[in-house]
Amino acid sequence: MSPTPDDTHGVPKTKRIAIVGGGISGIAALWAFKEHPEYEVHLFEAEARLGGHANSVSFKQNGTFVNVDTGFIAINDETYPHFSKFLGELGVYTIRTDMSFAVSYNAGAFEWGSRCFQGFFGSWQNLFRPWFWRLSFDILRFNLTAPDILHIESSGKKGAQNPPEWKSMEPIGDYLQRLNYSKHFVDLYLVPMCAAPWCIDPQVFSSTFPAQHLIEFMQDHRLLDTVWHTLRWKTFPTGSREYIKAFESQLGGRHQIHKGARVENVRRLDEDGLMLSMEGGDSKYFDHVVLAVHAPQALALLGREATSLEKKILGAFETTRNVCVLHSDMSLLPRRLNARAAWNCLLDWPSDSRKQDQAKQMSITFDMNRLQGFVQAGPYGGPGHVLVTMNPPRNIRSSQGNFMYSTPLISSASVQATQLMHRINGTNRVSFAGAWMGYGFHEDGFVSGTCAAKALLRDGGVVQEPSHSWDCICPRRPLVHLWWLTWGIRFLQMFFDAQALLSSYLE
Repeated sequence: MSPTPDDTHGVPKTKRIAIVGGGISGIAALWAFKEHPEYEVHLFEAEARLGGHANSVSFKQNGTFVNVDTGFIAINDETYPHFSKFLGELGVYTIRTDMSFAVSYNAGAFEWGSRCFQGFFGSWQNLFRPWFWRLSFDILRFNLTAPDILHIESSGKKGAQNPPEWKSMEPIGDYLQRLNYSKHFVDLYLVPMCAAPWCIDPQVFSSTFPAQHLIEFMQDHRLLDTVWHTLRWKTFPTGSREYIKAFESQLGGRHQIHKGARVENVRRLDEDGLMLSMEGGDSKYFDHVVLAVHAPQALALLGREATSLEKKILGAFETTRNVCVLHSDMSLLPRRLNARAAWNCLLDWPSDSRKQDQAKQMSITFDMNRLQGFVQAGPYGGPGHVLVTMNPPRNIRSSQGNFMYSTPLISSASVQATQLMHRINGTNRVSFAGAWMGYGFHEDGFVSGTCAAKALLRDGGVVQEPSHSWDCICPRRPLVHLWWLTWGIRFLQMFFDAQALLSSYLE
């Protein structure tokens, strides 16, 4: 959108842009306007702070204060290229971090960790348990053969249906069952490891998350290639609030940030503009608005103004709410010391086959001493154990803060709706931005916000973002075809399947 002449004064008319939402998407959109004084941009955030999931809070223990990240924690240059460049522009300091993972099943009945060989095998008794070797085999089998699904054309490509219809995509649970992966592999490895980043209920994850979409994510994030290629993760030693502070201090210009300013409604006006109704009764007028909030919130803001196509596409996106607790309770870590990691997934699942209909509970405890490099209590002092738990299984007495975060719930409908966002994004003077347009991470949010702003700067308005934020930035590497190993894995799978079939006849 370029300035247009003012008929009265013969000077360019300043375009007024509103950004609703001060998370990473809203921040990225506003940053894109930094060098464009011909626009007057206002960012409205309902909370008293910016950042969304980038929420650093103070933790006090042993007479020491540290800033702990309770939502957004780590990045890497490979899958967060745009956000990493943004941090470089701001001059924000980061350090290497540990992103190891561990699982503790039913109060330590079985535990494994990724930090060392001994941590994975755990007790020596596991070496004599056939199910453990089947678990190990299935890990190797999945890592080598799962990418095959990426060669199959997705049913969720862009289409011209009007209104669009969502086709069913095979969920990861059905995919694993169809290919006869073992229950131990599913319950103790893949589901907890992959559900953890979104903090999704394991049963919901298995039944809704499309298999092809998940495997694509795992390959992009090198989760299928941890032996030959690992990502170099980084974190903020003094909290992600540092990039928020740097952003605010360097913004400058005529653009303004309004904190504690809740927008209640967005109304399209006949005279080619928009009106924002604020909490408290005020009204503000703009030429264009970027709704950098979750899709359900965007629909609520538009209300009756939403078109049928906006309702259909945005209605396909759902969110799930997660409770986050900052504490120092060590009982929410695996029991074995060599199994403990930076990410610790605690599972409380019914082991009795007669109770399989009972809910499976999963919580994730982040060891912030490992993640942010906090020293524990010692001769030079330290905050002691600093932990953050998502969806704790019980009340925590040592809590120093409780928070609530919303994360996208990825499903067949949301994946296909993402492919159709170009049909509504930037039309009728409204753009949409959010991490929910990708996998739900900071890079996705940053790219979507930047795309929304750049579309306005190009005077087109319509946003043409890629379906996944790194598809055009970080091309997928060709698969390494170890044909002899792959066929060996398939042969062993035939052996396991035959053994299972024989056992079922003998029972």
